[in-house]
Amino acid sequence: MNQTLNTLNELWIEAGEKVENYNDKINQMLKNENFSAQTLRDLTAKRDHAQARCDALRNQVVEAQATQVAHLRSSGQLPLGNGENQTDQSFISDFKALMRGDSKITNLVTSSK
Repeated sequence: MNQTLNTLNELWIEAGEKVENYNDKINQMLKNENFSAQTLRDLTAKRDHAQARCDALRNQVVEAQATQVAHLRSSGQLPLGNGENQTDQSFISDFKALMRGDSKITNLVTSSK
């Protein structure tokens, strides 16, 4: 299942890049005053199709993630236990404080001899 999730995620990223490429092509074409209206319609249709595919792949990624979590719970495994989640939250808050330069945290990590 993890392989499927990774594959879906890669496909979703590629689809998003394709949408961006079509947007770039449309923007470049619009910079030229002599653009073809038919070419614009064609590129817009391709971009819209790529966007719909990207959205569908995103939904599939979300569904695969939800299925993976449900499978973990049904097998008796939880993604994070309460203690693990609390540890993660304290690490995050300590890291943010360290980045802000909070002296309480920086004193914990400085070394003195």
